[in-house]
Amino acid sequence: MKNAIILFLLAAVLPAGALAQRSSVFLNSRPLSGPGEVDLHLPLGLFSGAAAPLYDTTLETRIITAMNAVYKRDRADAKHGIGVSISVPGRPQWSGAIGFDDETTPMDTNLAFEIASNTKTFVTALIMKLQDNGMISIKDTIGKWLPKKYPNVSGAITIEQLLNHSSGIYDYLNDDPTDAALYAFYDDPSTPWTPDSILMTFVGPPNFKPGTSYRYSNTNFLLAGMIAERAGGDKLNVLLHKNFIDPLHLTRTFFGGVDSVTIPFAHNWTPLDTLNPEIDYHGLDKTGQLTGAWGAGNMISATGDLIQWVNQLYTGKVVSKNALKQMMTMHKWPDGSSYGLGTQSAPYYTKTFYGHTGSLIGFKSAMFTNTADSVSLVVYMNSDAIYKDVSVNDYTIAVLNEIYRVVKSAVPESSAPSVSVEVYPNPATDEIHFAFRIDRESTVRLALYNEIGEEIRTLLNEPMTSGVHSATMDATRLHSGTYFYRLQTGEGMTAGKVFVK
Repeated sequence: MKNAIILFLLAAVLPAGALAQRSSVFLNSRPLSGPGEVDLHLPLGLFSGAAAPLYDTTLETRIITAMNAVYKRDRADAKHGIGVSISVPGRPQWSGAIGFDDETTPMDTNLAFEIASNTKTFVTALIMKLQDNGMISIKDTIGKWLPKKYPNVSGAITIEQLLNHSSGIYDYLNDDPTDAALYAFYDDPSTPWTPDSILMTFVGPPNFKPGTSYRYSNTNFLLAGMIAERAGGDKLNVLLHKNFIDPLHLTRTFFGGVDSVTIPFAHNWTPLDTLNPEIDYHGLDKTGQLTGAWGAGNMISATGDLIQWVNQLYTGKVVSKNALKQMMTMHKWPDGSSYGLGTQSAPYYTKTFYGHTGSLIGFKSAMFTNTADSVSLVVYMNSDAIYKDVSVNDYTIAVLNEIYRVVKSAVPESSAPSVSVEVYPNPATDEIHFAFRIDRESTVRLALYNEIGEEIRTLLNEPMTSGVHSATMDATRLHSGTYFYRLQTGEGMTAGKVFVK
């Protein structure tokens, strides 16, 4: 079971991938300049073209058509389904699906899926609501609420530093090169875990002094959930039901590993290797992975419920105006990372969406709301998409393009990349080489992203003279699959795919 499972796990309750240190979400898609015309996965914030919502009677039909067009770009043997829900002011909430649940059954939006790191928005909202009620402050330290018994966890770290990933605390899922916690959760997938046992066993030395840098850490949200229990006087699952799940009538949302899940799960496809690209782990006991994720990523939902959550949370119906402002305030770090309190932001043309992304065995998802016009969407895929030519981001953009009726003329010519990059070998195994030319002295930033758009490696971020330059990165710690690079200079930006065998 070890070798079969470990490939997906390093992306498990993150928004980020195997070597994730940063969260730099962008929504990727070929249709940025018209379907099929380019093959660039670009950060949408680089575009300034106007995009205006067009709410017509053909919207739902157009969304399904656009999603099917993305689906047809994938490899023939890459089975998966996509579920989507949208909330657009002035029209009923809508859910739709394409593709397959299992090998023959069409996808169904009523099926449950693991929302993974989207769970962090629930835990953060709970902390903020407790603060609204005067029961806690995000300026409180860990030491005020939890016993000083956990190795490598400083009691001086604040709750705010937990929520914005500036604590420096070791990530028990991604910082251990031996993957001890991951193996433990899956060697016996029926064994439940507790946050206390994880903190006592799998947390190594801190990465930096609290408040001085950014590093995504799932451990932060184990601690945040435990603090919420102390402040709220009850178990985390009870508090989440009492404050959010039950009042908002999220009848298809569950606290994984504790609640009885009353609706069937979607089949979750987990590709392992090129000779056997799709393996169905639908029947695997989820106890180990869900209790091992806990407040960092254990919740389960369906698209119709999750769209209500992301819309009501980020349009100010769940926590106070001040609390929401704190959640949505993105702290930008020198390395380019950006994260709020349990919240990511994603630019789309002139608009900014707030929410989160998630990844667990066979499930990848994105949920975002544009607070300016209250448009929300949830997209999930019942596959890890490691050996696929398309990703959750491609479907997300396809949906947004139809909601806002993005056309080619919306992208100004000035936004076209003026820097070319040669990548070799591609697909790569041991090393990836990048070669590029710049015509004038400029600061150059070259970074690698995982398939759901989060940065996993900064290769260059420095002033460079004009001429031809190169960079080489070690690919041996990257899992097989699709990655994206982005090279930004003063002259422009370009991006593209990198495949790792």
